[in-house]
Amino acid sequence: MLELSFVNLYLIFAGLMGASAAMAAVWVATGVSAFRAYVYAALDARITELNGGQPVSRRASLVGHGRRFALSVINPFAGMRDDTITWAREMQRQARLTHDESTRRLSYVLVMSQGRTVGHVDSSRTSSEPLESIAERRGLAASRQLVNAIEAAPTMDALRAVMRGYHRRVSAILVKALHDQRTRRLCTPIGARLLDFGGRGTVLGLLLSLFLSTGGNIDQTMTRTGALTMVGGALGLTMFAASMIRTVVQVDGIAEWTVLRLAGKSPEVFAALLPLVLAGLMYGTWYCSTALQSLLG
Repeated sequence: MLELSFVNLYLIFAGLMGASAAMAAVWVATGVSAFRAYVYAALDARITELNGGQPVSRRASLVGHGRRFALSVINPFAGMRDDTITWAREMQRQARLTHDESTRRLSYVLVMSQGRTVGHVDSSRTSSEPLESIAERRGLAASRQLVNAIEAAPTMDALRAVMRGYHRRVSAILVKALHDQRTRRLCTPIGARLLDFGGRGTVLGLLLSLFLSTGGNIDQTMTRTGALTMVGGALGLTMFAASMIRTVVQVDGIAEWTVLRLAGKSPEVFAALLPLVLAGLMYGTWYCSTALQSLLG
């Protein structure tokens, strides 16, 4: 039972890793990454202007946390909302994490290379316009109205009100982009490749379970077959993630990214071990917590 619990955790993390790699590529190809970059650059600049030409300091943010705590004592519902100055500091932190143009260019290379690998991108049927131009133009066009509203916001509170529609706009970009035939032709290979790797791993796990079958108890045989099939599928998804990593680290300029540099030395090992380590940490935490409760109980 304990082994199955650990296997389940591994399967979850492996599946998330593969799906996240695919979604990250689609996120870039649809222009959302570019949209986010333009919006947060304008937001960061406007917050600095409204704050007297200086970024919001940690001290000001802590004062905001204090005001929120004081409000929560008087009115718990009022304390549920972050203080505006605390929100502004968080937005500037998010702006620093937003991908710059060079990082987005690496992502475009990744999307196109995966499409060529799976063989679903036919240059005779797709637009001659490169993915980088399509995505950047779509992100810029979608951000223009919001950026203008950000630049015109007279106060921090007004700026915060403007940003309330941000996630709705992101959803609209995704829907509009995925209705565009060119974008679908670029994104479809990513999902196809994800399913291809997962399917191959599942079949491999099934064949292995059949090879190990000795004609024993039917329940044990079914349990082993199910476990090996799922583990095979999970390994297939991690290999998909490894192929994405391998593509990225082959692009010039990636050597300065420490994590990807380490992952690039052996993408397959890195992709297989990462969900294993995460599952081990979560399982270890759960096991220690259970043991502690038993001792205290």
